[in-house]
Parts: sequence; C-alpha cells; structure tokens
Amino acid sequence: MHGRCFAQGRRVESPTHKQPETRMDAARRELILNAARQLGAEPFNRLTEAVEDTRKRGRLRYWQDELLELPGVGPVGLEEYLAAFGGVTPLPTAVNSEAPPAPDTHHPRLGEMYRDEPGWVGAAQLPRFAAPGRKLRQEDDPPEEHVRVLIEELDPKGVAPEQQAAISRLMDQEDDVFAAVWGQLPEALPGFDLDTQVICTEVEVSRWHLDGVAYLGFSIDCDGHLEHGLQVVYHPTKGTWWGDWKALNTIEEADNLPRQEDDE
Repeated sequence: MHGRCFAQGRRVESPTHKQPETRMDAARRELILNAARQLGAEPFNRLTEAVEDTRKRGRLRYWQDELLELPGVGPVGLEEYLAAFGGVTPLPTAVNSEAPPAPDTHHPRLGEMYRDEPGWVGAAQLPRFAAPGRKLRQEDDPPEEHVRVLIEELDPKGVAPEQQAAISRLMDQEDDVFAAVWGQLPEALPGFDLDTQVICTEVEVSRWHLDGVAYLGFSIDCDGHLEHGLQVVYHPTKGTWWGDWKALNTIEEADNLPRQEDDE
C-alpha cells in the first residue's frame, strides 16, 4: 500500500495512514450552496459541473479556489467542495441564441483542442516529459509520448502570440526545458525516484507573459499522489521555481499584469 505524500512549501512527508473523508451536516452544506448561488448562475454552474473532474484530479483549480472564497462562509477547501456540490442541480440560465457554445478548434502544434475552464485543452508530443512515471499514467491520459496542455484563455479569438511562443519553445527545445523543470524536483520531492515515481500530468500555458513569452506551469504528481499539489514554473528569462499547485498564480512580474495604483 502506498502512503500519501505531501508537498507544501518545502516539506514532503509520506505517512501511511489515509485521510478520512469530510462529513458535512445538512446545515453546513446549505450554507455553502446558498452563498455560492449568490455568485450567479454561471459561476455556480461552473462549480457544479467541475465536481467529477476535480474528484479525479484530487485538487482545486485556481478559479475554483477564488470562487470558493464565499462571503459569510470563508474559504471552502477541496473536501468540503466535493461534499457540498456533489449531485447538485445546476441553476437555470437564460438561453442566448446569438452566442452558441464555442466549437472545438484545431491547433497546428497541439492538434484538436476542446474547451475546458479556464481555457483550451490539447496534447503536445513531449517524449521527454512523458517518459517518467509511465506506470502512473491513467486511461484518460493523452496518447503515449504526449502530455496534456491547458492554454489559459487570454483572448476568446484564439491563442495569444506570447502563448504560442511558449508552446513553440517547449516543443522545439524540450530537452532544455525538461532539464530546467526536472532539475527542481530533487529538492521538491526528496527520496523519490524521478524516473519511475514522478509524473508530469499537465503543462499549463499561463495568460501572463514577459518579454514576448508566456509562463509555463508543469503540474507534477507522484506515486501516492500529492496532497497539496506541486507545480514547477518555467520562463526562459525569469528562470524556474516550484511551489504548490497555485505556483503559477503567484507570478509578480509580467507585461500584462494589472497595474497597481500608487498609494497617495
């Protein structure tokens, strides 16, 4: 039996006990759902529709984390989210015949892509990144030698030039990018065999970019699953670093970050 491994900050442990599932009473569940309904139909339905995917992934995405900072309730974590939103009926929405759902699209390097919050999903042929942790791959993973790629939506019209530049660099200089990313893992995951016990599950192409290239976030999992997630952030000029699954959302320097007003 594999233990569960933890990666948060700079500490990794492997206890052998299994975390108990969260039990939620009816009052707490209704409190969370009522607060979430106040967000409106679209955000509420995004949360309800993402339950099964989140259950499989074992972590919240950053947009869920932001939405679940509910007024009057406080932050709702993964286990409470799954317990509260599991089986909930989505709220009715107004039908807009002039705005049909965006169709699947084709990317010249990633092939057919499909819409998934918060952007578009495809698969890149990345044999170096796909090689470690082969036995950890799941049935719904991309084909052999491919890794799932999520492109955060920056422009509804398509992939931004800075994001395309990051994808091209990743695929054309994969050896260099792999060396930089995997070079962070001995510190992040001490004691793990980086060839067999660690896997790259997804590459996220950020909306934030610098010097004409978007940041990339590499989601890493291990044998036993990471409790708090692990993400390695890569940029060709800013370098490479690691943190928990929200590391890509802590970027402080980008050409398109909202400007902070100076204090008067």
